Amino acid sequence: MIEDSAELNETSKPRGGVSLDTWRRLYELAGEVRAMEPWKWMEETDVFGVKDAGREDILFVSVMGLLGEYHAVAVYPGARALAEFWRMQDAPTGDAIADMLSGLHYVHAAFGKKSELEREEKRLIEELGLAFKGANGWPRFRSFRPGWYPWTADAREARWLTLALEQILDVAPRVQKDRRILGQGGPAHRYLVRVRSTESPQAVWQDAHETCSPSATTFRSTVPNSLLDAVRAMEPSGMTVELDVFPSYTAVGRKGDRPQAPFMMMAVEPASGFILGVELLPVETTIEEMWAQVPAKFLEMVRRNQIRPASIALRTPSVFMVMEGLCKDLAIEIKPDPGLRALTQARREMDRFNRQ
Repeated sequence: MIEDSAELNETSKPRGGVSLDTWRRLYELAGEVRAMEPWKWMEETDVFGVKDAGREDILFVSVMGLLGEYHAVAVYPGARALAEFWRMQDAPTGDAIADMLSGLHYVHAAFGKKSELEREEKRLIEELGLAFKGANGWPRFRSFRPGWYPWTADAREARWLTLALEQILDVAPRVQKDRRILGQGGPAHRYLVRVRSTESPQAVWQDAHETCSPSATTFRSTVPNSLLDAVRAMEPSGMTVELDVFPSYTAVGRKGDRPQAPFMMMAVEPASGFILGVELLPVETTIEEMWAQVPAKFLEMVRRNQIRPASIALRTPSVFMVMEGLCKDLAIEIKPDPGLRALTQARREMDRFNRQ
């Protein structure tokens, strides 16, 4: 938990080494984009890229708000983030999308009410001598990272947002006239990319169309031989176990720092609803290294309960990827199950308990 019982909205201060000049430029660009209202003709899937000079990865930009519910500009850094974005477009609504978002690094320039701003955001806007009109015209720049609570964008993310907003002001009016400039996008993975030239000292941007296929996600899991041998020695139970990993939304950290939000791993026996184990998995380095812990943590639950399952029901692709090799080695059948009814019920009861 957060030390000193600090409220998140009281500690979410603009920080990260962002200069006042950078904040001023970012707020001014956001005001121009808000006045343009590109979400009136651009859909969330009208994605284009931005490649800064000297940068290998492409920043992918998406405009949100065509349905009028939430106006924002989202930036997804790199091919992997873009692949997750397209996966979310095909996911069912509700918890599935929220869980997928929790494993994705992205930033938003969102527009809302002044009352929605944090105290330090209001102070920053006042210090810059800025003001914004309209009920939903106040910008905020939010960072979303796996294993961490939403926070104010840091210096690198502020740079991403600056580039994205600058290029929306160029791209959006042209999309309104001819949507074909965006390229094919989607499954074809060919996008309009705004590229800054390295041949001129000035910022000269040019159109290009580049193919950006999603990179393969790999995990390297290590399971102690002693743990494998202990599970192999058990008699198979004939039991099915539901297993999943999902965001815990539990804030952990010190007052004034960005709180961590560890993932939670849960295993449930569906017939009885018995919870074999619950484990918090913080993201210490990368989200991939967090996923790589899952096989060993699961076997520890198996050894502790002395129940060797005959099959495991899974619904999350990353859990499937990290468990596939282990299950094959131990002759444990994997059963795809998008519902995981018993585990979902246990998760809801835990959420209700934590909210009390």
